[in-house]
Amino acid sequence: MIKNNIKKLRERYDLTQQELAEIAGVTNKAVWAWENGISEPRMGAIEKIASHFKIKKSNIIEDGGMDNIEENNRPFGHKLKELRKSHNLTQEELVTQLNKNYSKSFNKGMISKWENNREDPRMDSVRCLADFFNVSLNELLEIKKPKESKLPSLTPKDELDIQKELQKMIDGLNSKDGLAAFDGQSIDELDEEDRELLIASLEQSLRIAKRMAKQKFAPKKYRK
Repeated sequence: MIKNNIKKLRERYDLTQQELAEIAGVTNKAVWAWENGISEPRMGAIEKIASHFKIKKSNIIEDGGMDNIEENNRPFGHKLKELRKSHNLTQEELVTQLNKNYSKSFNKGMISKWENNREDPRMDSVRCLADFFNVSLNELLEIKKPKESKLPSLTPKDELDIQKELQKMIDGLNSKDGLAAFDGQSIDELDEEDRELLIASLEQSLRIAKRMAKQKFAPKKYRK
């Protein structure tokens, strides 16, 4: 039921009813009514929630929908909030310690925007946060090894095609005039760690897309 999915989603991301209300563009009384089965959210609110948490609308609407959400679908902000609370820090206390340890200019508004996924931090800020909480970048960003799927495996020719396509994308990123320029920089102007993360992400996307295409167009009798 929708009321159960709404409550599970809110509790999963450690949100108050007011915080979820702000995401959905409604009042906290509306969220209370949803969770108690008195009313149901309109499609506009459902779309805002799904978009914010990068989930499907069906995860909110269908029975047991929230049970199908993978842990690594959580936005960065909720991981940051979870880490901050696990260290018993307020946003103000986190800002004070970050600025003291890293000689940066963090502020409460910045942390609030990140935790509520209204703004993404720069990678240098992400590194400071990872170091402060003593976690890896992968853990902070929740980059996890994908589970084995039933998609077709790739042939040597597929791998070659992927590398060619990846090189084209890298060449495009190297152009400052290209729409793909990263924060005003070409890919070669990024530091080594940012560059490797970006290329790895692009390659993984290409590999998944290739396998999905093979699954879609393969005759049914050859599918496993």
